[in-house]
Amino acid sequence: MSANNKGFSLLESIAAFSLWCLAVLTLLPCIVSMMQERENSSLEIQAIKLLQNRMTDRVMEQDFKETELFKEGGIQYKIHNKSDQSCIHWNEASGKKRELCFQNH
Repeated sequence: MSANNKGFSLLESIAAFSLWCLAVLTLLPCIVSMMQERENSSLEIQAIKLLQNRMTDRVMEQDFKETELFKEGGIQYKIHNKSDQSCIHWNEASGKKRELCFQNH
């Protein structure tokens, strides 16, 4: 840049814009992945609480149902009760099926 000009040339502006675009495109998949993992973790915590509450109710009320369906926060949870364990099933935001089991005492 010559001494008489004040400001940036077109080439410098395009180079700076390109660097910003490269940085954004590099970080964007990481940010999206982190947001999905956060949502999945939230669903898993909700499933754990739901299963724990249902197992407690089952013990207190001596109410045994082999299969139960719950819908919470727009997500459908399915609980399978067996004599030795209770399992909860749900789908993540990505569509992946998840299962979590607790041992019954």
